[in-house]
Amino acid sequence: MTMTSSHGTSRHQHPGSRMTEPHLCQPDHNKSCAWCCGLYQIEGKTRQDLASLLHARTACFARTPRTVGHIIAYAEQRRQQEGLLFLDPDFYSCEFIGFLDKESRLVGCLLNPLAQGNGGIDWRGLSYHGGAACSKYFCAGFRKLSVLQKRIVVRAIQDWYLYGLVVPGIAYILSFFRLFAIFTHQKVHLNQLLSPSALSYVRQFFGWKLDWPYRSSAPSGGCLYSGPIDRAAHDSSCAIATDTYTASVETVFHCLDSTFPSAQAKKEAQEQLETFFIRLKKVLAEQEANSPFGTTGELTT
Repeated sequence: MTMTSSHGTSRHQHPGSRMTEPHLCQPDHNKSCAWCCGLYQIEGKTRQDLASLLHARTACFARTPRTVGHIIAYAEQRRQQEGLLFLDPDFYSCEFIGFLDKESRLVGCLLNPLAQGNGGIDWRGLSYHGGAACSKYFCAGFRKLSVLQKRIVVRAIQDWYLYGLVVPGIAYILSFFRLFAIFTHQKVHLNQLLSPSALSYVRQFFGWKLDWPYRSSAPSGGCLYSGPIDRAAHDSSCAIATDTYTASVETVFHCLDSTFPSAQAKKEAQEQLETFFIRLKKVLAEQEANSPFGTTGELTT
């Protein structure tokens, strides 16, 4: 994984494309993702709880001398002091996750050679996951999302907490683009969905990860632990779906940890989804009608 800035941001050209492809781990200076390090594996933690935890770790590690013994002692101290419970016992949440910038917008590994205080020395081998987690692991989003889809997601989300909840959930992201294609009867135009008015709708869809009204009081993690959209079959309602529309709707419900007390409640949730895409379609139609250039740009695949 190539790093070209003090925060590990890397941008590269997608093969056969003139567009710059954002690096999903740290696409810009406004947010980053630490899902693969187990940040969202901590049981019973809200955004505020996680932020407080990351601030405490960052401050503690800043006072830690950069020697093998002191760094190991830091890890032991944090484990004992935090006493965290994990949602999945086989997925460790690393105590070296902290904030990498003064503005508390970037989350990541405090052991990274480019992190403050490390003087270019790579200490990641001392962590539970080891240095290979950073250098060799790439989530499904790297492989399954097109360059255009990545750019839309990156532009829509400007908060580290929501970003880390959305990016690893490839099924949820792909369901958005498939439902959009169904409702608009066309492929996604990059310049359409990157307009401020359209981005506000994209942001709302991804924001349901935080405020979906039908969310279970005991969320299971949704599609964060499942693969691409066609592997969401562990949700029984997805498994019996035979058409793309129904499968995509059921995947959205699953990824949002939805619980419906009645058939009527599920119908209302589906109507909310339909209304959302109908309004987005209307906004894009008005946008095209008011544009002196019409609809131009590259299409997703």
